[in-house]
Amino acid sequence: MPMPTPAAVCAALDGELDSARERVLFAVPSTEATLQCIPRWLAARPGTAVVAPAVAGQLTPAQWLARQRAAPGQDRFLIVFSDQLLSAADAPMLVEQGGRLSYLPGLEVVAQGGHGFAVAAWVGNGFEAAPRDGGPVAILGLLARHLAACAELGAPWLMREAQQQRCADAHVAEARRRLRVFHSAIMHARGDAPLGPEARAIVRRIVDLQKGMARAAGA
Repeated sequence: MPMPTPAAVCAALDGELDSARERVLFAVPSTEATLQCIPRWLAARPGTAVVAPAVAGQLTPAQWLARQRAAPGQDRFLIVFSDQLLSAADAPMLVEQGGRLSYLPGLEVVAQGGHGFAVAAWVGNGFEAAPRDGGPVAILGLLARHLAACAELGAPWLMREAQQQRCADAHVAEARRRLRVFHSAIMHARGDAPLGPEARAIVRRIVDLQKGMARAAGA
C-alpha cells in the first residue's frame, strides 16, 4: 500500500465536502498542505467553520461552541484539526491506546451528540465515518485510528512531536501549573490586605489539590 501524502488528504476532503448531504465534522491532520487549503475551503463552501487553535485566525473548540449557542445550525461543515487539541480543556477524554493512557479531544463527541453532526476522520486511505449509534466509544476509537494514520505521514505531520502532551503525566503537569498561576493571582490581587473568608477557602482548596496531585505523581 502506498504511503499517504498530505496532498491526498486535501483531495479526499474536497471529495467528501462535494458529496456530503448532511452536517459533518471532518477530522484532518495538520500539514503544510492542509493548512494552506483552509482559505480555499472556507471561501468555496459557505457554512464551513475550521477549528484549529494553533492557526492564527481559526477557532478554538470553546469559540466554536459559543458560536453554536449564539446561532445554532449556521455551520454545515466543521473541519477540525483534532491533532491540535491537546490541552486539558480541549482533550479531556482519557482512553487507553496501545497499553498507554492518553487524552483525546471531546469536541467531536459533543458535535455529534449535542449538535447533530456526523463525524468522519481521515484514516490513511480516505475518510471513515463514525456510526451514528456508536456514541462516544465509536468516535474515540475513530480518533485513535485517525491519529495513528497521522503518524504514518511521517515528517510532514506538523503536530507529531506535540502528541506527547496527550499523556496523563503531561496533563497533570499542566493542571499543577495552572493551579500555581491561579494561587499566585489570588495572592497578588489581595496585595498586603489579609485574605477574606472566601479567598482563604479557595486557597485551601488549591493547596489541597496541589498536594493531591503531588502524591499521585509521587513528587
